[in-house]
Amino acid sequence: MEQVAVITYGDGGELGNFKIFADSLEKELIKKYTTVIVKYVNRDTKFFDLIDSLDNSKQEIAEFHIFAHSIGAGLFLGYKDSIISSRRKALVNRAARMGRNITYQQAVATETGAIQTDDLKAGAL
Repeated sequence: MEQVAVITYGDGGELGNFKIFADSLEKELIKKYTTVIVKYVNRDTKFFDLIDSLDNSKQEIAEFHIFAHSIGAGLFLGYKDSIISSRRKALVNRAARMGRNITYQQAVATETGAIQTDDLKAGAL
């Protein structure tokens, strides 16, 4: 079974372009593995699509690296993404107008640029 390394990177915001980090690490990992997969992922669905696309009958992930921001309960791949920010503001404003608190499920559904810890607890990996 072939051992592969996987590197994902999201949006770096004020830290700069995380692709630079990924490219630098790829140069090191290519010395150890014949296959190094480098992907830009800025949404939770893209992250899990990548995982699902790996052929675990032929490939074993030896290393998995994620360059992302971490906030609270998740890895934020879509950090400072304007679409997600707009959705978050709309959710907050709607809840305020209705005099309600935002539920956990509403927050998770809105934060599509994050891999939540609950996503990992659910055995998705």
